[in-house]
Amino acid sequence: VGADVEKQRRWTGHVTLTGLSAVNDGRRLSWDSPLETRFRAHEDQSEIIVDEILCSSDFLRLKGSGTLDEAKFQAAGDLTKLQDNIERFIDLGHEQLAGRMQATGAIRRDDDGRVQLTSDITLDDFAYVVSKETEWREQHLELKLTAAGQSQKAQTQKLTSIDSAQLRLNSASDVLELTLQQPVDLTAKEPTYATSAKLNGLLATWQNRLRPIVDVANWRLAGTIDLTADVSSHATQIDVTQVTATLGELSVRGPEWLIQEPQANLATSGGWDGVKQTWTSPRSTLVGNAVTCEVNNLVCVLGKSGLTKLAGDAKYRADLKQVSKWKNQALATPSYFVGGTLSGTATVTDQSDVLSGNLDGQVDQFELFQLRVASGQQSK
Repeated sequence: VGADVEKQRRWTGHVTLTGLSAVNDGRRLSWDSPLETRFRAHEDQSEIIVDEILCSSDFLRLKGSGTLDEAKFQAAGDLTKLQDNIERFIDLGHEQLAGRMQATGAIRRDDDGRVQLTSDITLDDFAYVVSKETEWREQHLELKLTAAGQSQKAQTQKLTSIDSAQLRLNSASDVLELTLQQPVDLTAKEPTYATSAKLNGLLATWQNRLRPIVDVANWRLAGTIDLTADVSSHATQIDVTQVTATLGELSVRGPEWLIQEPQANLATSGGWDGVKQTWTSPRSTLVGNAVTCEVNNLVCVLGKSGLTKLAGDAKYRADLKQVSKWKNQALATPSYFVGGTLSGTATVTDQSDVLSGNLDGQVDQFELFQLRVASGQQSK
């Protein structure tokens, strides 16, 4: 409803969505009050100013105000109630969403067209369960986004560049920072995004966080991680200038394996071609106390059926005593124990869809022991 008050044009509105219902297996389902919206606005010197807009339901409350040049908002939501309402109409199977969300944000556009954006999001007691084995849980997680850019001074106010941006995630001892390294020209045919990434924290919680996206069944990680990376992407190409990761007190538990390293260092660089589905890396290294490996000129090609091409050269060294320990300590009754040092090279080539390779290795100070357990005793 619009009206002139004290020579100002003012508007008020109220929209309510009620009576949402459906029939499922002959049962009538209803969502009595899913959404209600109210707003107040006025005109000042040909500019429309939203004094307040409120959006509320049993799972969300959103409040905002401002103009096209300067606006702010705050929101609070109950994800558990949201899922409860959705499941009245849709069977989500094993998927579960729970927790509480709070968010604030502000955007400002100056007279010269410069745009600044800030936003903060917190999740408490958050859970996203995909299946009985795949879930992501957070007791308290914070996300903070800051960005600045340039827009056209014309009436369209179209954003033309992103000059700076940073996204920061905090959850207990885990931290992730993504920082834009150079301005992005949004008017270019293929804008280039160059970012740096810093990640540290606990491997177990990062694996849990990524499990809904990437899950390696029956393998569990523990220890600490400190990772840095420089990544540039445009169109279908992603270039990784350098990735370095330090893994502390590493523990990898899997089927019949328990790998433990006081410290391991990983370094790699390469590029991903999205059109050719190809990863190439000039050099990758893994250095640990028990195992070291260097891979050069690596080429991996993915097809519809998985890995279709693999090529590269590798040099390796392994302490067989430690590797044997990794195997035996995961077995209830180990039979053999191996000692010595294994070293060598490996080459894999792919020509005319035929995979071939050469493996050259030698073992120094080789030892092989058969383990016997006395009657009535457990293996150690």
